[in-house]
Amino acid sequence: MHNLYLGTAKRMIQIWRKCNYINEKNQLTMQELANGIVVPCGYARITKKIADGFSFMKADKWKLWCVIYSPFVLKHVLPAKNLENWILFVDACRLLTKPSIIDKEIDEAHSKLQLFCTRFQTLYGKSAMTPNMHLHLHLGECVHDFGPIYAFYQDQLAALHPSSTASIFSLSDFVEYSLNPRHSALGCEPLPPSVFPIKLDQRITMCKGHYECLLEFYRHAYGSHDLFGHYSNCKSNQIFVNNRIEKMK
Repeated sequence: MHNLYLGTAKRMIQIWRKCNYINEKNQLTMQELANGIVVPCGYARITKKIADGFSFMKADKWKLWCVIYSPFVLKHVLPAKNLENWILFVDACRLLTKPSIIDKEIDEAHSKLQLFCTRFQTLYGKSAMTPNMHLHLHLGECVHDFGPIYAFYQDQLAALHPSSTASIFSLSDFVEYSLNPRHSALGCEPLPPSVFPIKLDQRITMCKGHYECLLEFYRHAYGSHDLFGHYSNCKSNQIFVNNRIEKMK
């Protein structure tokens, strides 16, 4: 999600500057408004960053800008239609960063991202949308298809706790289930049809630390140190654990 906040927010600031919606004068006003916002406990504040032209802002600050600050400070800066379009993106980000999310909310976020992209092109022109802007739709599709990945977990959770709502994904429950020694997730299953055709990047070599972690996971999950072999000295009676991986685009 950080790349989504960072890339989109930076691009929108560039566009709004080009349209003269944001300038040095109203950046000071926006900063004054931002300084008056009371943020929840545990959240950082954006001090001086807006007045300084959003310089040297890291991903976590862009996130705060998107979901907390921007709807308020942009209210008197952007035209109504432009602000309405930006709020679509803000609402989608708020949904996708909740501690837990249900299927209905995933669909809602997906729809908002699609509508944001459509209206963006109407407001600013197709040429204003850089290749990275297409991450909105791509993210929406990836999140929308996330359900099959934890479907197994939901089924098992429902079996263990029939009274629970299986459609709600809870990270704490997922972690608790995964750490329970009585249950295990072994083997493999086919990828859902929605991921095809798969576009793969070039193969890369895993760093040593990541590879050692993967090898140790296999040995721990299957309860056997001798079953899986290191790529550098794998024996004929062992399962070869490759250190070369392919990332899906």
